[in-house]
Formats: sequence, structure tokens, C-alpha cells
Amino acid sequence: MTWTREAAEALIQKFRIADDAVDAKERKRRKIIAAATKLFLRFGYRKTSIDEVARDANVAKGTVYLYFASKPELLLYAVAAEKAPLVATFLDVMDEPDPRQRLWRYLYETARAFSHMPLTTQFTLPGNEFEPVLAELSPDITTLITEHRAEAFEYLLEPFVAAGDNRQQDIKHRSAALLGLIYTMPAALEKSIASGLDINQAAKIYADMLINGFAANPPTSNSPS
Repeated sequence: MTWTREAAEALIQKFRIADDAVDAKERKRRKIIAAATKLFLRFGYRKTSIDEVARDANVAKGTVYLYFASKPELLLYAVAAEKAPLVATFLDVMDEPDPRQRLWRYLYETARAFSHMPLTTQFTLPGNEFEPVLAELSPDITTLITEHRAEAFEYLLEPFVAAGDNRQQDIKHRSAALLGLIYTMPAALEKSIASGLDINQAAKIYADMLINGFAANPPTSNSPS
């Protein structure tokens, strides 16, 4: 698998709904997504029903299913809509030629992005529902998303993995670790911001420590051997 900008843009386009959509059907689709987002944030995914989404969007329940095959698919589109304003930034990050700077920028922009993505943030908190919900989607969609994520992480991490018989397994393990770290970001950032940092400062510290390590500049004396 190899990450490419073209493949990423194709995936984005698949779940994209234009903000300036003038078609009545697309406007109604966006209205349903807005209602679902509000209710998911207020009550959580499991406690929100399609009936409630339809009522809040002022459409019939059957209309929701005309646009979205299932509640998991509706959540997927809601998350995609929330991420849409940040797409250009992340594509620019992935175009960064220096691997170390590319990974740093990815971590930095990911940390910053959470402040603009309350729904996505909700699904990265402990006990998050996103991975189970992802498994409820059609196999084609699940495979598309998980493969794209794997390709992106491999592209970010493979420059730092030495050649050898276990290289692909090492990349896979590092990718799993990276996903785990991303899931910890909202809680870690919340504590940093509570200490007086703004989101940009907190994101920079987070990215610096993950790239350079907590002891990037260890003391020269009395250091462990």
C-alpha cells in the first residue's frame, strides 16, 4: 500500500458535501447531517435515534434513509463534514518533503484540529464508539477507510523504520501506536490548556515531545549511564 494525494482526494470527494450546494437534495442532506451532529454531541451516538434526527431536521424518517443507508453511515458523513475545512491543511502536510518535519506537522495539526472538531473529539475519548461503529459499516466502506488510514500512517512512519525481515511488522506496530497516541490527544491537550497554554502552544509541545522525546536534551551530569 502506498499513500498518494490522488487517492486521498478521491476518498475525501466520496464523502464530501459542498458547503455551497445549491441542489435541493444536497441541501437536505446537509440539513440532516447538521441535525445528527447536534444530537450526537448532546446525547451520544448510541442514545440518538434516527427518529430524533428526522424530527430535528424536520424531515420524515424515511427521508433520512434515502440519503444514508444506516446510522453508522450518517455518523461517518457527519465526521467527514466536520473534517472538511481541515482537508487542505492535511494534504499540504502530507506534501512536506522532509519526513521528520512531515511527521511533526501531522502531529501538530492533528492536535490543533481537535479544537475545531467536537464530534471527532468525542469519538477519541476513553470508551470511544468510533471503532465499533466503523465495524458496523458495509465491508467496502470499512476497508476503504482502514486501508486509507494504514497507507497514511505507513507513509508517515516508514522513513524511520530500518530495513529488515520484520520491517513491515514494525511499521504496523508503530501505526497502531500512533493511532493510540492520537486517541490520547484530546485529554492531554485539555490538561495543557487548563494549565494556561493556548491550543497552538499545547499542540507544539505535544508534537515536540512525541518527535524528540521527553528527554531530548538530557542533563550532562548525573545522568543515568
